[in-house]
Amino acid sequence: MLSVWQSYLRCLNARPLLTQAATSGFLFFAGDVIAQQAIDRRGVKRHDFYRTGVMTFTGLCIAGPVLRFWYLSLERLVPGKGSFTVVLKKIALDQLLFAPVFLAGFFTTIDLLERKGLEEIKKHLKAEYRNALITNYMLWPAVQIITFNFMPLKHRVGFVQLVALGWNTYLAWAAHKNQQTSNDSGQ
Repeated sequence: MLSVWQSYLRCLNARPLLTQAATSGFLFFAGDVIAQQAIDRRGVKRHDFYRTGVMTFTGLCIAGPVLRFWYLSLERLVPGKGSFTVVLKKIALDQLLFAPVFLAGFFTTIDLLERKGLEEIKKHLKAEYRNALITNYMLWPAVQIITFNFMPLKHRVGFVQLVALGWNTYLAWAAHKNQQTSNDSGQ
């Protein structure tokens, strides 16, 4: 296990963006598989592999790079760690600016990649966005206290994405729960 961690750290030092994107992609993949198999109990025959691909692509090409850029920007805006004021400012910016925009972007991206129309995207946002944002506020401020107090900048994306395995599972479920209900009733 130690050698896996050491390999990860070498990759992170050599190619931070690529490593953080790949980590996010893998954890979005895992979150969707868990959502489909453990929560929705779809089984392998009914597993939606396209959906898993969309989630993986979103983690790899959007969430990972966006999170890296966000944490670098946040560090420039509010440098330092450890002091109560610095941590509070970072959490406030993260939760009041980044989280609402990121969640809206997440749902919109998933729907666009799943070839949904504008009206369907609006309807989906109206149905799911508020609950997802409230759930976000119940989890992420506590996680960000640890992130901004104790995590070195280069480990923040990896740490939050590790915690986000559960969050990604929730997002995969939330982004598709009405689809699952309508698919089940149509069979």
